[in-house]
Amino acid sequence: MPAAPLRRTGTADVVALGLAATMSTGVFVVFTPSAAAAGGWLLVAVLVAGLVAVCNAFSGMRLARRCPGADAGYQHCQELLGRCGGRLAGVTFVASRVAAASAAGGVFARYVLPSHPLCVAVPVIVVVGVLTAAGVGWTSRGARVFVAVLLGALVVVVVVGLAGHSAAGELPMINSALRPPDRVSVWGVGTAAAVVFFAFTGSALGAVAFDFARVPRAALVRAVLATLLVTLVGYLAVGAALLRALGLTGLVTEPTPLVAAVGGDSVSWLGVVVRTVAAAATVSALLMVLGTAGATASAMARRGDLPSWAARMGARGTPWRAELAATGLAGLAAVLAGPVASVMVSACCGLLHHTLVNLAALRLPAPPLHWPVWPSMLGVPLCLTLAGLLPGIQLWVSVAVVALGTALSTVVARRGGARRSALRVAWPR
Repeated sequence: MPAAPLRRTGTADVVALGLAATMSTGVFVVFTPSAAAAGGWLLVAVLVAGLVAVCNAFSGMRLARRCPGADAGYQHCQELLGRCGGRLAGVTFVASRVAAASAAGGVFARYVLPSHPLCVAVPVIVVVGVLTAAGVGWTSRGARVFVAVLLGALVVVVVVGLAGHSAAGELPMINSALRPPDRVSVWGVGTAAAVVFFAFTGSALGAVAFDFARVPRAALVRAVLATLLVTLVGYLAVGAALLRALGLTGLVTEPTPLVAAVGGDSVSWLGVVVRTVAAAATVSALLMVLGTAGATASAMARRGDLPSWAARMGARGTPWRAELAATGLAGLAAVLAGPVASVMVSACCGLLHHTLVNLAALRLPAPPLHWPVWPSMLGVPLCLTLAGLLPGIQLWVSVAVVALGTALSTVVARRGGARRSALRVAWPR
């Protein structure tokens, strides 16, 4: 699909774009680790993640009214929270998108060729990254067609899962390390909500929708809220269907739960349909996350927070160097970590990024009555709490990645400032 900006399109196109971004990789991967953490309270975790997504969407839309674009979060945090705050926002966003690309490649491999995941995950990341750098992206018509096919496949999964014979209690325990907890605490539900939040991160594109669709404010708010509502209802329905079809024990041990819910190998044609849609959804996610990672990295380079070579634009107006760099990092992450670990790292970095976005939204002048402040106020503690409840290894890896990226960005910025000062001394005006 040749890239074409979704400008001067309608509300339906914004909804289609939001659903294409949100209901992609996450729906195929988050339910297994979330069920392991929350047990039978899985659907409560989905509701909590949806609440956090709503708070973040309102903050993002308030900021996007000033300056739309895929790098709006970084720019606003730099203006409202200072240079260090903006740098941290940019690093957390890019890290979240790179980890999301790694997760998408891993999920693609898990559904297409699970016996040789790395042989599939890395090549698909590289191929899609090259296409993104060449200017390939979504059109409004392509987003509509994709969303129709994806929703149709999820409806089939829900209907078969809810109407079929319940397998609860019948599947043997395959992996004792993922045994459902006997007693689920509030912390377990919070951990599951943080993982499920990964599936809502595409809703952040609603905040930059002003860059894609010149529609009235009220219509755009309705479009973003409709996207979140459809996503939330869809995830609740899929979660309920998986719990009924597989049971809790089966869900936490099944790497491809949506395929298993429609019968797996016993109903081969349905399994093939679900696997095909999963592959298309992950490719869709790769196109979007690599593109947004490249856009933000390019903006950071233009402002001196990353090396200047990352700001180079291609003939089709894409930051191809930054996108190829993000592609390489995503491929490396896919080699080092599986899709579930990448999901958790992406969720943690995304929650940290949205904490900063909510803080930046609170620094704006008092909004009109139709722009409530409470979502930003609620979003800050919710994002920080969910990030802190992720498993220790993934949490510390995320913190280390963000700290390293921020330190490198600071060094680049200081060297650039020193170089500019030296030039002013050498050639005084």
